[in-house]
Amino acid sequence: GGFVEERILIIDDDADYIAILRHKLREIGYPDVGTEELSKRAAERFRKGADYDLALIDMTMPEMSGMEVFAKVAAQRPDLASRFVFMTGGAITPEAREFVKDTSLVCLDKPFELHQIRELVRERAEEVA
Repeated sequence: GGFVEERILIIDDDADYIAILRHKLREIGYPDVGTEELSKRAAERFRKGADYDLALIDMTMPEMSGMEVFAKVAAQRPDLASRFVFMTGGAITPEAREFVKDTSLVCLDKPFELHQIRELVRERAEEVA
């Protein structure tokens, strides 16, 4: 088939980190990278029908944790649940660890290797195909 342009959304309250990650993702061939610093707004985007192949979301954010955003989106749009990938700065609570295990979602420790993202995108694309 033709070249499918994967859409990635980064949800993280650290603007500098978002900028770096977006730049790196573009460098490895993902031009369509959306970003959202406010977790509440990210949840809202999905509710309104936004579609992403992969949502990279920080576990710990001030107004709404990555887990809460995921729970909201999974309830409203279960089809998108498997597209979430969590990022953590290392300090992961026992609850968060348990949650990742229960949902069998991927959790990447920052800083992670970009090839990991490429593999995840590929896996998700195959699930959908």
